[in-house]
Amino acid sequence: MAAGATHADVTPYVSLKSGYMANVIEVDTSSLGAPPGYKYIGIGDFDGFVGSVAGGIGGEIDPFVSLRGELEYSYARTSMIMMGEKMTLNANAFMVNGYVDLGEKSWAIKPYVGAGAGYGFGNASMMGESIDGDGGFIYSGTIGATYAFNQKFALDASVKRWINNGSIKMPLGPSLDTQYVGTSFMLGARYSF
Repeated sequence: MAAGATHADVTPYVSLKSGYMANVIEVDTSSLGAPPGYKYIGIGDFDGFVGSVAGGIGGEIDPFVSLRGELEYSYARTSMIMMGEKMTLNANAFMVNGYVDLGEKSWAIKPYVGAGAGYGFGNASMMGESIDGDGGFIYSGTIGATYAFNQKFALDASVKRWINNGSIKMPLGPSLDTQYVGTSFMLGARYSF
């Protein structure tokens, strides 16, 4: 068994995905003198485009379970109408992700689960004004499935729930701690070398 484990195939891959993201900004208003129980307020529901590019390696640890690790960059551009004006969020994230793929090699469709952590940053714009954002820690959980066309190409569908902690600098006010809570629905392709 040990000899078989040491000869397990390790496969590098690249992935490209895009889709739809919905998120909300939660702002810590304690610095503005908010009463107890109202520390965080949600600012609207933003939705729009999200895309990602990733590279990683994976390997089978037994006939039913494979592990993957990857580095991912993602970009999201979401917006909403606030007080009759369009407010746009631009969010970037660099993440390290780990996944558990389930299913034997003969399966065309394989489900997977994953988790990730990294650094996220971005900004917002409204009425021609830019609102700067400071980056912060980001973490996520993912569920998905792949459909293999052959040994090289696979279709990849996923849902990712992520939380990004940071802050925004108001044009005429203080910096406020924020938390972006988002869900992305993505479809893409993975190529294994």
